[in-house]
Amino acid sequence: MQAVTLGQAIAPPLSHLRSVAIRRQRVSLSVTVALLVAHFAFVCSIAYYKPQLAYELMPGLSLAIVVGFSTVAFALVLTFGYVTWIDRVHDKAVRELHTEAEAK
Repeated sequence: MQAVTLGQAIAPPLSHLRSVAIRRQRVSLSVTVALLVAHFAFVCSIAYYKPQLAYELMPGLSLAIVVGFSTVAFALVLTFGYVTWIDRVHDKAVRELHTEAEAK
């Protein structure tokens, strides 16, 4: 990320830029791992626990449907949380780096 003023390129300090990039990478990898674990757990539960998931909670509603819906809801909540974090924390840090670089 560089700002160009009067023909000169201005770059933010590398330590701040690295810390912002590392924090974004850690959060995104954590979200990815959580989503993968949730989905693989659901798939494995279908493969190994069919009789338990076939249990009917009420007519037309089995435990598998509830667990599947919960997996999708978890993915949506996690994605919404990640996008909110990007908007509130990460983008703010990037803007601060940009204004800091322009001020120099």
